[in-house]
Amino acid sequence: MRAIELSAILALFLAARAATAADPAADALAVLSRMAESLAEPNPRRFQRQLSPDAAGMPALAESAQALAQQYEVISSVEILRNTGDTSRREIQADWTLRFRLRDFESAFQQRRRVLKLVLIRTPRGWKLQSVDHPPFFAPPL
Repeated sequence: MRAIELSAILALFLAARAATAADPAADALAVLSRMAESLAEPNPRRFQRQLSPDAAGMPALAESAQALAQQYEVISSVEILRNTGDTSRREIQADWTLRFRLRDFESAFQQRRRVLKLVLIRTPRGWKLQSVDHPPFFAPPL
């Protein structure tokens, strides 16, 4: 009888856990949302925490985003066009718009818009951006 009770409790626990398990598509989108918010706050360290530290090009992307956020007031918006993948890897196509102007100056906003292809992977520390097809998008203007 005890084994049946434990099995029933385990089954209920696993069912409840599965029901409350996070949606991989939504979790990956949360990374992009935090990236956009980080540029506006500005909080470059939070932006950097969304990046896979082992992936090629991510340190340079973090430096570019830090320079942009420190030098410019940034407004960022993201529209998701496609979000495919599984529980370990997501491929996202996003129409991303950045509006920015120099801090401490009352100048007009400049705008940059591009459809970006992003790859996110699930790590032990959560979803992280592994690659973006056009990293200079997040760099300050020359």
